[in-house]
Amino acid sequence: MLFIFFINLCNSFTMMNTKINTKITPINRLNMGCDYYIDKDLHIYNHNDKIFSYISLEHERGYYFFISSLDEDEDGYNTEHAQYIDNTLEPKMKPIIIYCNNSFTKVSFEYKYKNIIEDELDLFNKTLNDVSKIIKIENRYNRE
Repeated sequence: MLFIFFINLCNSFTMMNTKINTKITPINRLNMGCDYYIDKDLHIYNHNDKIFSYISLEHERGYYFFISSLDEDEDGYNTEHAQYIDNTLEPKMKPIIIYCNNSFTKVSFEYKYKNIIEDELDLFNKTLNDVSKIIKIENRYNRE
């Protein structure tokens, strides 16, 4: 009998701590900050080579991790830090042509992107015949 009472007492404290912890510290990654963003988009061009739509594929957060052999008060630290930020914000992915000359450049691109692209084109009452090219582009920019 005493053992059952002890187990119930432990469970009540565990439940109470769980309730308190979820109220104090929300477990949500979207509330976390970041230093910069990485976006990967599909840019859809018409036959005049003008972008008439884009589709956002990925939106990631990035964090600076700068390590220097210089102290932050030494000469050259600020230029080294600025160069690091410029290098980090430079896109790592080269633009990829997904669609050109009325066909997808790879069969895997067709399987992966065709439905997404057609859904976007339906919003503009257009079809793939109205598109000259589609390019996948990476963009990196600082958080404001």
